[in-house]
Amino acid sequence: MGLPKAVKDPRYLVFTADFTVPINFGKPGAILVTNLLSTEICLSEIIIEDSSDTILFPANTWIHSKNDNPQARIIFRSQVRYLLLYVIEVS
Repeated sequence: MGLPKAVKDPRYLVFTADFTVPINFGKPGAILVTNLLSTEICLSEIIIEDSSDTILFPANTWIHSKNDNPQARIIFRSQVRYLLLYVIEVS
């Protein structure tokens, strides 16, 4: 996971990550998010971009710290037709 980058509004940070999945994996329908930070975070959205498509996961939710609750949160894709899953840990 990349270091956070400030965007135009200093209240927001952008985290980037690179990962590889098999070519026949398909498009994910949901993402499990685990917050490894010591405090909760407000997650506005997750965007997955590849060479041919952009997939939006609108979140607009608070994600508790793993220290407070070890269960991951599930963020669903807009317009889910089937459910494939990526796992993301925020640290």
